[in-house]
Amino acid sequence: MFTAPPQIREYTIPEIRTEMEMLRRSYQVVRLVDAEECRTLDPDRDGHVLYGAECHSVWNSAERCTNCSSYQAAMTHTTRFKTEFFQGRQFDITSVPVYLRLESMEIIPCVMEMIRIHEQADDNEPTDQVLDHTEFYRTHDTLTRLYNQGEAFRHIRRMLMENPDRQYLLISSNIRDFHMVNVLFGRERGNTVLTGIADILRQHCTKREVYARTRGDRFLLFIEKARFDPNQWIGYLSVLQELIQSPVYTLKIHLGVYEITDPNLPLTIMLQRSEIALLTIRDSQETTIASYSEGLMEQQMEDQWIISEFQKSLLTDQFRVYYQPQVDMEGRILGAEALVRWIRNDGMQFPLGRFLPVLSRSDLITRMDEHVWELAVM
Repeated sequence: MFTAPPQIREYTIPEIRTEMEMLRRSYQVVRLVDAEECRTLDPDRDGHVLYGAECHSVWNSAERCTNCSSYQAAMTHTTRFKTEFFQGRQFDITSVPVYLRLESMEIIPCVMEMIRIHEQADDNEPTDQVLDHTEFYRTHDTLTRLYNQGEAFRHIRRMLMENPDRQYLLISSNIRDFHMVNVLFGRERGNTVLTGIADILRQHCTKREVYARTRGDRFLLFIEKARFDPNQWIGYLSVLQELIQSPVYTLKIHLGVYEITDPNLPLTIMLQRSEIALLTIRDSQETTIASYSEGLMEQQMEDQWIISEFQKSLLTDQFRVYYQPQVDMEGRILGAEALVRWIRNDGMQFPLGRFLPVLSRSDLITRMDEHVWELAVM
């Protein structure tokens, strides 16, 4: 379960609406902004969050503002301040990072902007602040020359708003054990694989799609559902296996697919859902594509609960060891196998087959092994 950092306040939608109404007594403008997508957010009375205009459009800028205080607030988890001069007025902006919890219990990281507006008294002060347009490398990945995540999100949101009746997919990719490519064959070969993926996206996508490198070996593709042929894309990506021919490593690219049913969800949550689908096949050599379902989200939240409870359960002696005798053909006891059981304080036994796979996937299984050894030798 997600927990907000202590310095950032978490709100429900009714709470944020009440807070904003109170602040409007002191500020001319109070608004919520998704700093990563660079758009305003409107939490309505029905418990929904709707996306509005690109927040930089108020400054007559076609690009994300340079030195954006709200983006800095979101990234640093601290309150930031900024003054803008525009059309003969001074705008004093306070940007406060907050978390908005949806009814689904998912979290939107956003920023509350509070703006005071003053008429300029000094004619020598600038009447318009010239905002620098972002340079190429502020909106593109330096290696692949594809959009970075922020710029891709900007274009995707615009297409969602302009085409509300079309069905879209958000697809993320992951290279299985990509770190081994750099270890076994060198970083230059790894970069060749990444630029190879970028070339495939350029070759097979049109202006109707948005594609980007989000981080590391992760890419995203925004595409109309009717235009996505899974077998075709498996074929496109399989040619990259020729870049690495080795008996110890086979290049395998997985795709996680999220069908966008609610275009007003934050794109960070959409991307997270496609990556949740990826988690279900990350160790598979056979399966290439997995699709997101609500059941996967429930499982993910339960997995997170197990991980968060694990450390507390170690400290409160909820893991117990039982010994399974090992005997020979004559029935003589030769030794014993130590078996761990998770028995909660209320007496409920947590199923072994449920928590051990989660610990294995999260690399906590080593800590469990150490704990069993400690109990066995006591």
